[in-house]
Amino acid sequence: MQKTLTKGSFLIANPRLKDPNFNLTVVLICEYNEDGAFGLVVNRILNVSIAEVLKNNPNATKNKDKVFSGGPVQTNHLLYLHNNNGLSEKAERICEGVYLGGDVNYLNNLLSNKTQGDISYRLYLGSAGWAAGQLDEELKIKSWIVCPGREGFVFHPEPDKLWRQVLRSMGGQYALLSTYPPDPILN
Repeated sequence: MQKTLTKGSFLIANPRLKDPNFNLTVVLICEYNEDGAFGLVVNRILNVSIAEVLKNNPNATKNKDKVFSGGPVQTNHLLYLHNNNGLSEKAERICEGVYLGGDVNYLNNLLSNKTQGDISYRLYLGSAGWAAGQLDEELKIKSWIVCPGREGFVFHPEPDKLWRQVLRSMGGQYALLSTYPPDPILN
């Protein structure tokens, strides 16, 4: 398990974290330095399709995939993650197999399914952000649990189950923590 926060880390919300913006979330840290931090919540699906959000983009007109809420900051700003850096030099590597953004042509190819191979991607409205020192303070009071980010979790087929899955994968006390709040199926 990773104790030190770096770019490419996951922040898993401690169940005691009562901020509704981050309740039971998994955040992928995309930038972390002395000026602060920036990340994307990877497990909150919005009830809106890519076609609806990008209604003026002809490459997206038939794309029914859902858009994700990346966090409460700049909720009208669109970002995307994908798992292929081969076709976009402007993409930034976040962790093994996960890249942020790229050029507009690459996004259009993703949206219209014109990319080669099996490429996963997700679009996010908004992001999560922390001022200098703010996230460090939240880590000190144990609002977050830190572990390495993983491609398989970023593009998990059931994002609504991701918070529990990441904790279970960490084993020990974290696997036990994943049972909070109690799963209604177990009651």
